[in-house]
This record gives sequence, C-alpha cells and structure tokens, in this order.
Amino acid sequence: MGEQSIVEQRMQWIKAEDVPKVWIYEGFEHSHRLVTNKRQGASLSFHITTYQPNFDTMVVGQGKDEVVLYCLEGDSRQIEDNGNEVHFTPGMAVYLP
Repeated sequence: MGEQSIVEQRMQWIKAEDVPKVWIYEGFEHSHRLVTNKRQGASLSFHITTYQPNFDTMVVGQGKDEVVLYCLEGDSRQIEDNGNEVHFTPGMAVYLP
C-alpha cells in the first residue's frame, strides 16, 4: 500500500482501553500507547503514562524520538541525568529531545 496523502488519511478515535497497558517499570510505571508510528504510521506518538505513588525515575531523551510528558494528576520526582530533581506536578510539561 502506498503512502496516503493527508486528504486520504482518516481521523481515528482511540481510548486507553483500546490498546494494551505496557509496563515500563513493573508495578511503578505503565503506559497506554494510543498513537504510534507502528499502529497508525504517525510521525508522532501519544502515550498516556501512569506513575504509581512515591515513584522516582530518571528521565532522559533517547535522541531519536521527541517526547513531551504532561502531568494531568498526581505527582512524581523526576531526576535529570545531571542529577537535578524536579517535582513534576499537575499542569507541568517537560520536553525530552
């Protein structure tokens, strides 16, 4: 199948329940990957990620995928690779190149 033009692509509605829960850190962090290159051929991805209470994690960009994390509710302590700690709270976003 050839590449579709924007006009030929169709809108898709996806709920978290429509895709499997993927555990990043078993028992601490999981994600529902709603829009991905693999699923839709999209040039971006959209994941809903849930952190369990009191989970501290090291955040780093992979250098190949650009990621934006946005906190809807709850909070976590995000630790940058330089050791800087950020209290990640609702309404905050972080860009990972």
